[in-house]
Amino acid sequence: MQSKQGQAGAVRLFSLLNFFWGFWGTPYSLFVAIYLSQAGISDSGIGLLFGVNSLMGLVVAFPSGLLSDRFNPKRAMLAGLVLTAPFYLAITFTDSFFLLLLIFIIDSLGANLYGIAADSSMYRAIETTKGKAFGVVHLLLNFGTAGSALLSGYAIATFGFRGLGFIFLIPAFILGALVTKIPRATVKVEHHSLGEYLGDFRKREFLLLAIAAALLAYHWGAEKTSFPLYASNFLHLSSAQLGLLFFFNLLIYAVAGLLAGNMVELSKHRTRLFILGLLISAAGALLYSFSYDFGSALLARILHDSGDGMLGVSLMLAIAAISSKGRMGGAVGAITIVYIIANFVGAVASGYINQYLGYATAIQFAASLTLASAAVLAIAVKGGISRSPFRHD
Repeated sequence: MQSKQGQAGAVRLFSLLNFFWGFWGTPYSLFVAIYLSQAGISDSGIGLLFGVNSLMGLVVAFPSGLLSDRFNPKRAMLAGLVLTAPFYLAITFTDSFFLLLLIFIIDSLGANLYGIAADSSMYRAIETTKGKAFGVVHLLLNFGTAGSALLSGYAIATFGFRGLGFIFLIPAFILGALVTKIPRATVKVEHHSLGEYLGDFRKREFLLLAIAAALLAYHWGAEKTSFPLYASNFLHLSSAQLGLLFFFNLLIYAVAGLLAGNMVELSKHRTRLFILGLLISAAGALLYSFSYDFGSALLARILHDSGDGMLGVSLMLAIAAISSKGRMGGAVGAITIVYIIANFVGAVASGYINQYLGYATAIQFAASLTLASAAVLAIAVKGGISRSPFRHD
């Protein structure tokens, strides 16, 4: 059993890692699509770039999980940072679609290599009061994203996107320094056969989690290609307004996750909390698709991100509980593959829906799949088809 001091140290370290990772990653989902649109890339082309970026993670997802179980994941985290750190700067040096595609592929390899190793290390390191601990980690991650959203909007307005690329090398360097501080005990590894991993993946609760997560993750693909472009091209918000909008949204997302973590720790109804989060998320997305100015968009996104905040911590708990500690990397890799496929479909499909049917239609379709995730989970658990993946340990 881990000591209280060891638990507190792990929470602090991974909270800082997630803060700077969230800070670094924010412009990818909030501003890169807008930059590419202004650079002359079509909506369908933008969707394809984001889709390939998501899909290429399949190359490293499960192998990275296995490596983090068998070897020291710190090296994978550092290698991933080296690959992905120059992304924002690199895309400003070309308007060639094929060169942009190569840059998006390299970024995907690096981001997935880092993310899977970091997550599997965190799930192994945090052993007790997981709801509260994951709530704190979630809070710091999204404080990073919220602060970054605000800074990015003003930085782009002042220095342009290339200036943002230079500025955002700083959090990448800080991340590298923090990775070297991960204690050796935190990355203690074990050896398991492939058959043991497959046994975990055949469990009904794992399959149920995969289906529910896939339907939900479609909207994260749509987030990249539809939500920002709706605000920019339909609502005609400025870069500063976009930064302010995303700042408030992510602040709510962060706080909602912290509150959800504390609720989950005490609740006997984790599945109901997750379904409630899905319903709130979908309702907010639908309202956003009917927004007409900054104020209405802000209110709708606050509702949407309140639901997403509840979902974020609940998914962390489910992944932590779905597999043994020694095979955590494999579980993280497998669920990441589900996310990647759903993100790819969401990004590419939303790009084409944006181009031919409009941004609002793409957002509404994503919301309908989030509602389908709630229905699948409720029917499977209520009907006795599967145990809930959101159970107590």
